[in-house]
Amino acid sequence: MRTLWLSALAILVGCSAEPFPPPDVRLLVGQENETWSADPPPTRLQVEFVTETARTLIGQGPAPAQAVTIRNPGVPSGTIGSFEVTGFDGADTPIVRGASVRYVLLYGLSNTTIPVFVARSATWSRPLENLEHGRNRPVTAVVAHQYIIAAGGEVKDVSPTIPDVYDTINWRALKEQLAFPRAPKSMVLVGTKVLCIDEMGASSVDLNDHTNKFREEPAPAGLTFAEVAGGDVFELPDGSSYVVGATRPTGDATTKVLRIDSRSDVISMRAVSLTTARLGAAAGVVAGNLVVWGGSAEGPGGEALTKPQDAFSALPYPPDGTTGLGLATIEGNTVLLAGGKDPMTGAAAPWRTFDVTCTADCAAAEFATPPLALDRTRVFSLAAGTMLIAGESEDGEFQAFSTIASSSTPEITPRPLRERRKAATSLWLPNGQPGVLGGHNPETAAPVHSIESFFF
Repeated sequence: MRTLWLSALAILVGCSAEPFPPPDVRLLVGQENETWSADPPPTRLQVEFVTETARTLIGQGPAPAQAVTIRNPGVPSGTIGSFEVTGFDGADTPIVRGASVRYVLLYGLSNTTIPVFVARSATWSRPLENLEHGRNRPVTAVVAHQYIIAAGGEVKDVSPTIPDVYDTINWRALKEQLAFPRAPKSMVLVGTKVLCIDEMGASSVDLNDHTNKFREEPAPAGLTFAEVAGGDVFELPDGSSYVVGATRPTGDATTKVLRIDSRSDVISMRAVSLTTARLGAAAGVVAGNLVVWGGSAEGPGGEALTKPQDAFSALPYPPDGTTGLGLATIEGNTVLLAGGKDPMTGAAAPWRTFDVTCTADCAAAEFATPPLALDRTRVFSLAAGTMLIAGESEDGEFQAFSTIASSSTPEITPRPLRERRKAATSLWLPNGQPGVLGGHNPETAAPVHSIESFFF
């Protein structure tokens, strides 16, 4: 019998009744062997509960260890945050890290075990369980701050309509899932529903409905789903989501953007238009607003969603025909732009920065010269000004590099995966770490089933 879509939508509910034993954080090291043994070894562990405004030390002990006991949480009931584990060496340098999902609702912890996946910092690492199916360039979405859904893409052993689901609270694959009504080219979470979009239409599936029912959703006026299918999806702080057709790497240039109201039980969609048709553009949320850049040799270099969220307005930068780009906020209104080839020379485009609030005489500033050109680039803004840039080289192999954005002389450091792969997909994992999944081995063409997470 196949399992349900999801095992639960709850994050964590504890119990404070006595005389239950104290809670603990269970440390999962996954498929890597050097977490505790690499030089220098960690000697001390600490566990913190982290909210948007505070860090509270709730447990500590020697390393290595299989678990750390939480003696005095000191966190008010109803607090939302995450558990973070740090391992220090003899010089008190943090060298092992791990984090739970980011939106744990804390009601009490007695007799509770919290699994946290830990690994050496500044490396990729794999949890123990792998995805059920291998697929190239899967489409992904995160549900309930806990579950990764991977669907669509190119898959050999089953229909691409059958999704993979991975639980990042317990770090296990939920196998034998029911098929979606269509193989998504773009996938949007709308409450407890998933909206699967391809060139022919869009279908919504309620993840709380165990009967596998779905609903066909009509396209809004002024847009066809074929104009946005395959575009990247971005969510704004107000809960609205946007499928940006201009981010697609292939096909026709387009101005079309699909807006979905994510806070309604009924899926509500409307069409929004860019000022310039683009292809292979970068997009991202900057200072709470959606920004699109590049992908056209005409029109402004970038544009931002207007305040009524019904159109885009030009950013006063020169045109930028670079494709394959990615962008993310460094700090405030300053953005790092990375990836792509120079449209004139074919060389790797320099990484650049720009300010979305610039109003006159605007020009992107060169930040660093990358070692190679990247396509399908994704930029992740991490802690302390660290940026991780991930994408595909010309042969389709996944590549990743880190840099310190605050440095006056930024260095670009390669961050190789544990398992080489082509045609992979990168994403934010529910624990706040960059991740990658899918793809195949460049030498054997065998599918890669593991998930990798970058620990920073």
